[in-house]
Amino acid sequence: MKKIKIFGGFGNQIYQYAFAKYIAKLFNEKIELDCSWFSKDHLKDTSRKLYIDRIELKNNFSLNFNQTYIEFLFDLLPLRVSSKLSFLNNYVYENERDFNELIEAISNDKSFFVGFWQDYRFFQGFEEEFFFELMSIFKLNRLMTKPHIGVHVRRGDYVTNSNARKLHGLLDDSYYSEALEILSIDKEDKLCILSDDKEGAVSLISKMHNNIFIDHAASTLQDFINLASCQRIILANSTFSWWAAWASNMNSKIFSLPKPIIVAPRKWFSSGNNSSLNRYPEDWDIRMI
Repeated sequence: MKKIKIFGGFGNQIYQYAFAKYIAKLFNEKIELDCSWFSKDHLKDTSRKLYIDRIELKNNFSLNFNQTYIEFLFDLLPLRVSSKLSFLNNYVYENERDFNELIEAISNDKSFFVGFWQDYRFFQGFEEEFFFELMSIFKLNRLMTKPHIGVHVRRGDYVTNSNARKLHGLLDDSYYSEALEILSIDKEDKLCILSDDKEGAVSLISKMHNNIFIDHAASTLQDFINLASCQRIILANSTFSWWAAWASNMNSKIFSLPKPIIVAPRKWFSSGNNSSLNRYPEDWDIRMI
C-alpha cells in the first residue's frame, strides 16, 4: 500500500487526491490517504478543514488519521533535513521539482509521497472520471451555468499568515481592474464575488463596478460552486479558483456547452518558480495578466 500525505486547503487537497489516483493507476495498488495533518494544531500553517472525505472513494482508497513515529519525525524536522535521512528513502518529496524530475523519482519501491503536485498532467487521461468524483463532494452530477462573471479575491491567510504572504503575495487593484477591462464588462454585467474576506473583497471590487453580488453566508463549498458556475471567471493566485475554472471547463466539455472565458495571473508566487507553463491546461480559453 502506498500513502499520499493530505494537507492544506480545499484546492491543495484536490490536487493531492488527483495525484493519489495517478499513483493508484500507475502501480495498480491500494492507496492510503494520510489525513493526520488535520488531527493536530498548526503553529505556522493555516488550520484547514478536511474536504476529500466527502468524495465517494473507491474501494482501493482509504483514509487514515493516525500518524506513525516516522511520520511524526518527518513533520518535526525541516524538509531539507528529513529529505536526506536514509531511513526515509522510501519517501518521495515534491520539493519544487518539475514534472519530468518527479516522474523519474516515482518508482514502485517508494511508498510515501509528500507534496502539492500542482500539475494537471498527473490526471490527464482520466479528467472526466475525476470531474464526477469532484462533483460528488457537492452531491451534484453537473454544474448549472450562470451568465455572471465570477471574481475570486483571495485574502485570508495571504494577509494574516506571514509564511503564506511571503510565498504568494497579494493580487492588487490593478490586476482586477485589468481583468475586468479584458472581459469588456458593461454596467449590466453582474459580478459574483467569492472571497475568504468578503467585506474586503466587496470594498476592493465595488470601486471598479457597482453591479455586484456576494453571498455572505455561503460556505467554502457553496462559494466554489458559485464560482465554477460562472461563464466568465477571474482567478486569484489560488488553487481554489484554479479548480473552479477547471471544473467549469470540464463541465462545458462533457455537456457540450460554451467554454468559460478565464482570466488568470501569470505570476502565481511572489518569488521562486513563477512559470505559467503547465499551470493552465492548453484547452482553456484563457487570458493571462
